[in-house]
Amino acid sequence: MNSPGPTPAVPAPVSLLGPLVVGVGRSAASRGAVTWAADEAARTGRALRLVHVLERPQSDPDEDPRDC
Repeated sequence: MNSPGPTPAVPAPVSLLGPLVVGVGRSAASRGAVTWAADEAARTGRALRLVHVLERPQSDPDEDPRDC
């Protein structure tokens, strides 16, 4: 008797997946991640959110950044 093969995965509807979120930096790897995410978002119809974090300079080296 032949056993059935594995059940193929059914992708979730795009509306349930939410946006693709990718971090943006100055590295080549970051640029590659952004390119991949943009292609994937276009292919799947998902929104794309790019995130870049800037470090806030401290005026006082003894200042705790959590107090800002």
